[in-house]
Amino acid sequence: MYKYQDKESNLRQLNNYIYAKTLSMFDYENLPETIPKLELEKLLQQNGYAFITEIDGSLYATTGSFSGEPDVYGNSTKIVVSIPALNFSKELDLETDGVLIKNDDMLNGLNSVITRYNSLIIENEITMYVDNFNSRIQTLLSADDDNTRESAENYLEKIKSGDLGVIGSNPVFEGLKTHNSKQQAQNSITQLIELNQYLKAGLYNELGLNANFNMKRERLNTSEVSMNTDILKPFLDNMLDNRRESVRSVNEKYGLEISVEFGSIWNVPEPEPEEIEPEETETPEENENLILNISAKNIELHTELENEETDEQTDNDIDDIEPDDEPDDEPDDEGEDDEV
Repeated sequence: MYKYQDKESNLRQLNNYIYAKTLSMFDYENLPETIPKLELEKLLQQNGYAFITEIDGSLYATTGSFSGEPDVYGNSTKIVVSIPALNFSKELDLETDGVLIKNDDMLNGLNSVITRYNSLIIENEITMYVDNFNSRIQTLLSADDDNTRESAENYLEKIKSGDLGVIGSNPVFEGLKTHNSKQQAQNSITQLIELNQYLKAGLYNELGLNANFNMKRERLNTSEVSMNTDILKPFLDNMLDNRRESVRSVNEKYGLEISVEFGSIWNVPEPEPEEIEPEETETPEENENLILNISAKNIELHTELENEETDEQTDNDIDDIEPDDEPDDEPDDEGEDDEV
C-alpha cells in the first residue's frame, strides 16, 4: 500500500524512476569491459564526476574525495580513491594518474535538480492525497455527550446501509451539530493538479525534454508550444562537451577509441527550418515588354472610351433634330380641273 507519509522512501523511489530515464541520455562506443556505460553514467549523474584510472592493468571508473594543494584557480589537484572490492586505496594525482570526467562544468550532476523538483512534487501529491479523502466528507457531525454520539452513529449506519434514519429525541437533536466541510476547504484540486503539472514540466525541461508548463486553459498556438525550446539546450550541450573532451583525453592517455553522442529521445534531430526560395527577378527586356504591353492596353482602353463617348454624343444629336412635316398624299383638286 502506498504510504504518503513516508517522504524519504517516496523521494528515493521517484528519483530512481527519473534516473531510469536519464541514464539513456548518452551512448558510448568502444568502452572497456571494466567500465560499463550504465555504471559510468550513474557516477556522472549522481556525483557530478568520475575518475578513470588504471588498476592492475585494467581501467576503472570511480569516485573519491578531492584533496591536495589547490592550483592557481582553486581547483583540487589530487583525489583519494578507495575500492574495497579491488583492495585498492590510494591518493592519486588528477593530472598524471588518470582522467577526471565531469558531468558539467561545475560538477553538479543531476541529483540536486532531480531531488529538488521531486521533493516539491511529493509534497503536492500528499496534499492531493489528503484532499481527495476530505472530499468524501460532505458534512461533519459533532456531539456533546455519549448518547448523542451513539444516536448519530446509528443514524449514519442506517444511511450507509440504505435505510432511512430518524433522530427522534429532542435533546439528542439539540446536542447534535453539523458543519459543512466544503466551505472550509482551502485547496482546490484543480490548482493542485496544475501545480503538479508545472513542477513535472520544469523538471523535464531541466533534463532537456520539452514539456508544457503553460497553465492556460485555452488552446495553445504554435509559438506558445515552442517558446521554451531554446532553454533546453545549454545544459545538455555542456554535458556533452564535457564528456567529449574527457573521452578525448582518455583516448590519448590509454590509446583507446571511445566516442560519445546523445542517445534515446535526446538524439532526435531538430526539424530544419524551411528554405524560402527567392523570387525570380525579371530581366530588363522583360520589364520593357511588360511596360509596352501595359501602355498598349491603356491606349486601347482609352480609344474604346472615346468611341463610346462619340457614339453617345451622336445619339443625343439625333434625338435633338425635329422631324419634317409629313408629305400630303392627297392630290390637288385645282390641278386636276385644269388638266381636264
